[in-house]
Amino acid sequence: MKNSIVFILLLCLSVAVCSCSAMRSEDTGNVVTLPEGDDRVILTITSTDDYTAFLNTTKLPQEFVMYEEIKELGNFLGFVVLSEFYADDYSSYKYNLRDSSGYVLSLHIDHDTLEETIGSSSPITKVNSENMRILPQKSSGTYVDQGLVYRYVNGELLTISWTYEGVTFTLGGSSMFSDYPSTEATFAGKLLNGSKAATAFETVFGVEEK
Repeated sequence: MKNSIVFILLLCLSVAVCSCSAMRSEDTGNVVTLPEGDDRVILTITSTDDYTAFLNTTKLPQEFVMYEEIKELGNFLGFVVLSEFYADDYSSYKYNLRDSSGYVLSLHIDHDTLEETIGSSSPITKVNSENMRILPQKSSGTYVDQGLVYRYVNGELLTISWTYEGVTFTLGGSSMFSDYPSTEATFAGKLLNGSKAATAFETVFGVEEK
């Protein structure tokens, strides 16, 4: 009998938490979704108006990365909070962006990932520096160059990661990043050319040589 009462109380509490989260999101015009097969509640914003309302009505940590700071990567398509926003946790989120090539980018931002774990998989030493989308061999692992970490799976580029001011950024596409268009007119395109990557990064993030 006691177990039944405890179960009912927990069930009610769970429903209440989800309801409060949904109400909170409605107030700012945001959308809460529950991914199929996943017990996490995530916050999704798909318009700039809702994103502005979110910024104006939410107490965010000082180190939170706003779209304004990364707008040179592409136009705003959406924003998703992956951490427990209903507990005021904004340590993990992502921006969906479309750059001038028409490619849709996904930029994950994480405030908890340790820098040393980013490039901790098998090191790769041989790449085509002029086109880093595909490796000469079908290797899996990471290639590190001037703080940029290129992660490969079976010879194809999956993501590019870096740490800036204690925050980890991971850039990719909808699947493999190796399908990025053949252009160097964009931030992402320049990152795929080893001779231009560092300059592109410094231009966008304002990093000066020391």
